[in-house]
Amino acid sequence: MKKRFVVFAGICYLVLLFCSCAPKQNTADNSNTGQDISELDSADSEDPEENTLAPESEETPNGSTEDGSNYGVEEHTAEAYVFNVEGNTMYVDLENPGPRNYPGEGEDRKVAFDISGAEVVQTGISDVNPERDNPVRTAVIVSIDYHMVNGEYIADKITTDGQEHFFIVYMSKGNVTAVSEKKIAVNVTEGDHVGETLEFDLTEWDSGGKVLSIGEAVDISYYTKKGVHYVMSIAVP
Repeated sequence: MKKRFVVFAGICYLVLLFCSCAPKQNTADNSNTGQDISELDSADSEDPEENTLAPESEETPNGSTEDGSNYGVEEHTAEAYVFNVEGNTMYVDLENPGPRNYPGEGEDRKVAFDISGAEVVQTGISDVNPERDNPVRTAVIVSIDYHMVNGEYIADKITTDGQEHFFIVYMSKGNVTAVSEKKIAVNVTEGDHVGETLEFDLTEWDSGGKVLSIGEAVDISYYTKKGVHYVMSIAVP
């Protein structure tokens, strides 16, 4: 009987011991869990800026954005020959900015510029080249600072000396070596192309009834278009 009582007492003691230890362990676990949550919250609140999304693009000092877009205006400069000016529109040849090689050169490729807001500067002013009220006009050579808007040329500044440059006229003297109704050949002795024998087209020459003969000395003014020499005038000394 005593042995049973001792065994029973031992079992009760173990049960009491286990019950007294279990709450402490749960409390410790709960404490650790609360500490972990607190540490996570603290980490999230330490640097809120790191969790903020950056803007997709930022403006750079040159007027563009980091994503490659550009809202600035691109400026251009070009030399040109002026055909004519009509109101606020100037028509020019950008391909050949110099004097015409022949009448009408470049008319098929002229470009229109809006000059309504352009600054006009005349250079080389002197006694023989006085300041003009309208230096931008037919046959002058200009330098244009411009920009493009929807495919249109907008002039910002126009610079010119205001002097006219028409088509190039050549002068030659020589003796007629051949003559026909539409052409003559001349051995050039003075002026342009000295020492050469040139063939001249007479289709644009108003002879006024004048008849040329072989061996005759002549003074010829002419222009050249696509390799053909067109006579403007012929004088017999």
